[in-house]
Amino acid sequence: MQQFANQSPWDYAALQKQLAKHMAKSMGVKKVLVLDDTSIPEKGKFSVGVARQYCGASGKIANCQSIVTWHYCEKGKEHFPILGALFLPQSWTKSKKRMQVAKVPKARYKFLKKWQLALQLLDDILKKDFP
Repeated sequence: MQQFANQSPWDYAALQKQLAKHMAKSMGVKKVLVLDDTSIPEKGKFSVGVARQYCGASGKIANCQSIVTWHYCEKGKEHFPILGALFLPQSWTKSKKRMQVAKVPKARYKFLKKWQLALQLLDDILKKDFP
């Protein structure tokens, strides 16, 4: 399953958009977009994006990955992530060789602060005609 998810050439974007449409329809009319920064504690140096940075899961500076996501949310009900991207710290983006070995897409080689990544994702939501 892991090989399928990270090495297959399938187009996730079409499925992601279809799923977002389905969830938006099921959630009702009064929904908002919510921005979130989720951290995942990690050990080691080889998982993409792992670096010493603030980790909300542990409440301190630690080795972790950080994912910037936009969610649909309906007041008092569920929320659903519709688009997200792994934050790549400068310690990653400054090493092209490391990025190549980890098979990071070339479009992600430029360092972006989390707020810049969030705005880029929001632009993608608008351009890709998410509901």
